[in-house]
Amino acid sequence: MRNVQLFLLTLTLAWLNSCGYKVDNPENAIVGEYEVQSITITDCDDSTENSNLSDLGFECRDEGKFNVCTSITVEFTGDREYIFSHNRIQIDKTIGTALHQEDPEVAFYWIDGNELNLCYNGDCTPASFSVEGKTLRLQIIRPNGCIETIIAVRK
Repeated sequence: MRNVQLFLLTLTLAWLNSCGYKVDNPENAIVGEYEVQSITITDCDDSTENSNLSDLGFECRDEGKFNVCTSITVEFTGDREYIFSHNRIQIDKTIGTALHQEDPEVAFYWIDGNELNLCYNGDCTPASFSVEGKTLRLQIIRPNGCIETIIAVRK
């Protein structure tokens, strides 16, 4: 009887451990899709490359015959892919058809603590991140000296 109880306890603990979102692993904390709210570029070697783009959330506007909706998303997959996408949906108001266009930039990522590396075709770029609630703060150090800070909200 004791062996059965021990087996059931072990099985229950294994089941509980396999369920849920394990935030003790930083890779689990970052995996997901986020809608970009702002992108700030600072400290560039050429100061004319510095910029501040805000209010980048999902937006729709009327363009005559079409409604055009745009957004920028970042996604960290469980397969270690980082996908940065400019998204555009063009809806024909007359016939109701939609044309969805994505312009993704894909990289491979790995994490060590809160340090992140994004690798595009073998060239790796250092970055760091923090996740507070649904908000992701991602800082990428670009080769031209620029620091790109992306603030995004989990979808």
